[in-house]
Amino acid sequence: MALLIAGYWPVNYWPVNYWGDHETPVTLKTQIVSDLSIFFNTDEFAETVSYTPKGEAAVDITAIVSQDDPLQEPYVRGEDTATCEIEVQASEVPTPQYGDTFTFGGETWEFDPVRGIIHKDDYTRLIGLEREL
Repeated sequence: MALLIAGYWPVNYWPVNYWGDHETPVTLKTQIVSDLSIFFNTDEFAETVSYTPKGEAAVDITAIVSQDDPLQEPYVRGEDTATCEIEVQASEVPTPQYGDTFTFGGETWEFDPVRGIIHKDDYTRLIGLEREL
């Protein structure tokens, strides 16, 4: 721990960001953006998903899938419909829409027009999906 002696503030006590730059402060937004690569890493939280925009060819993306807990009552519109949520990077799925499909775990899910885009910001999209049982 550095001490403040005779009005001297030691340089090594000044807050430093991860890049060692003493002049540019790290904001929460900057840190979250840099951490996206961690959250969307398939060795960590994400998995590879096949995304097929309506009328286009399928592409592989990384996504964080959150399926409903079978012990909890899901968001239901009927006995024959399963729902889940998927978090994607905005750069990979900028504008999801009705007719888009996502395939993971051997099952194909469709964009849920009722829940749609649950949350969006500059970097991610939380999308509601559904599939017939």
